Amino acid sequence: MYFPDNYRPFIYSTLEDYKGNIWVGTIKDGTYLLNPESGKIKQFVYDPKDIHSLNSNRVNGVFESSDLLKSCKSLPGLTDC
Repeated sequence: MYFPDNYRPFIYSTLEDYKGNIWVGTIKDGTYLLNPESGKIKQFVYDPKDIHSLNSNRVNGVFESSDLLKSCKSLPGLTDC
């Protein structure tokens, strides 16, 4: 599985969720969602025009709560991924 154009982001955190997807939190590129079955990669980033986007592209941690909600710890706080 490769990132776009074989780019290698600086990875802070990883999580395998209950579906087997891999979430990758990075130092400056937001969060990547990797689907091992399809090989597809989706990137989540901060967008000042989108209130549902990450609040920062620096993601220090990715967590899955008991209700299966994914959260990304970025500065200044938590955001749903």
